Amino acid sequence: MSALPILLAPPADFLHPAFDIRGNVVSFGFLADQAKRGPRPVRVVNVRGSLGLLDGSGTVGGMTLEYQKEKGPLADLDRQWGVERVRCLLESDRTPDGPELYAGLAAAWRRYVYFDHPGEYVIAGCWCVLSFVYLAFPVVPFLHVLGDKGSGKSQALDLLQELARDGQKADMSPASIGDITEARRATLLIDQVNSPDDLSSKMVSTLADSNRVGARRLVVLGGSDLGRAVREFATFGPKAFAGTEPLPDDLRDRAIVLRINLAPKVLPTLVDDPELAQLRADCYAWALWNGWAIRDLWDMLQHADEAPLIAEEWPDLSKYAGRPRDLWVPIECVMEALRVPEGDREAAREYYAQSQMVTTAEPPRDRFELVQALWKLARQREGDPFAVTRSEIEHELPCQDGDFELRWNAQKIGKQMNALVGVVKGKDRAPGRGDMVYRLGREALREWAKRYRLTE
Repeated sequence: MSALPILLAPPADFLHPAFDIRGNVVSFGFLADQAKRGPRPVRVVNVRGSLGLLDGSGTVGGMTLEYQKEKGPLADLDRQWGVERVRCLLESDRTPDGPELYAGLAAAWRRYVYFDHPGEYVIAGCWCVLSFVYLAFPVVPFLHVLGDKGSGKSQALDLLQELARDGQKADMSPASIGDITEARRATLLIDQVNSPDDLSSKMVSTLADSNRVGARRLVVLGGSDLGRAVREFATFGPKAFAGTEPLPDDLRDRAIVLRINLAPKVLPTLVDDPELAQLRADCYAWALWNGWAIRDLWDMLQHADEAPLIAEEWPDLSKYAGRPRDLWVPIECVMEALRVPEGDREAAREYYAQSQMVTTAEPPRDRFELVQALWKLARQREGDPFAVTRSEIEHELPCQDGDFELRWNAQKIGKQMNALVGVVKGKDRAPGRGDMVYRLGREALREWAKRYRLTE
């Protein structure tokens, strides 16, 4: 059988009206005022090298494309891309230059934001491009701009709003995240995350799942004539945060942290920079031409360890497994697709390796062993708080025959238990045999277990 019918097979279902990458189709949807008829949905589409502008559904490159009904207002074409720029692209059929696009993005970050490591500029520029092709990946890294007050965190988020695809900077609830993701698949930008209390537990839960394809959440809404209504919505998509403190644990290990510092010189304020609008337009054009091929690149790099020649070309990938690898491979894919200079790639890899040492550093050995033992006991108990004896804890701890100082004893257990802030709710002696009984808070212990990745 010829491969051609397979390559040109139609999508399994209707395309998303705002943004989709499906097989050999890349589609961006907007509202545009064509011929002064009022705002109407239009699609800028590439079907395996054939470009087209559709007013609703239609045929491009011999393929009939059909779209879901809009679930809300789409982005304005003039504000996001520009009618004239789209027209020029369709008439010239020109493929944007990757190295030139990357150089422009990196220069914009250097102009408006001060990072103290060159690799951060590379990652920030590539993450902007990633927001235009993220549907090609099963997992996307969040971005966390972390720094002191006055260091320029909000300006960094403003820059992302200008450069990322449909960047939306706003205070959001779980329901509004669902609405804007369902309608526009926007890039969400969340500022002033300065303490764990700034995000509710529902918000953290909603956001934490949303870096994986297919993520959905149920929300119960009140006020309906029929009583409480239940809505299910998609949440997958790129998100960036800014704040003065690390993110809650469930978000921290899904984000690449960019540490921002006070600049040694006064940086320009970001106001109506036409170069940024042109860079965003170039990102749309580049993604239109290259989005469908990114998934093949991801497949190759994600399984690089299984192919000696690929592993030899990307040796740094072997350092990572699990979540750290999931976060990094999309950045490697974008660097490769943009043909980022090798020196800049090495700087980005060096920074990411350093950031992983900081954010996922191993806990003290004693602390880890104790939390591991307590978490095992917690899963065997009911109630909150629940009780365990010192002897039960000691039974779950590893036996060590080496240095005396490494061995677990009553004094060492007591000292390490006191270090688990919030876990010990009370303690007293058991009648008769005098064994110490600890009352432990389950939720506080769960947070320690999450911190050391014992709950995954």
